[in-house]
Amino acid sequence: MELSTYLTFLLFVFFVAFTPGVMTLFMLANGINYGFRQLGTILLGANNAYLLAIIVFSLGLDALLQQNVWVLRIVQMGGIAYLFYFIIRAK
Repeated sequence: MELSTYLTFLLFVFFVAFTPGVMTLFMLANGINYGFRQLGTILLGANNAYLLAIIVFSLGLDALLQQNVWVLRIVQMGGIAYLFYFIIRAK
């Protein structure tokens, strides 16, 4: 690996590791507005989602999703349906 590639990678990792993500900002805003009770449920849901993602990728299911277009489409449509559920519920 060239030094410039390595330094670019380190710079990228630094910014990814030390900048808050969308979920962090969402939890911060809800914690301020609604208190710890609401924040606790969001935190539990976020941690479960991260754990599920880690399990899926560690089992190699991402390779299955990349090789099989139909499985990928089913997962994508499930995600879209899940977002629509939240949109309808929020109104």
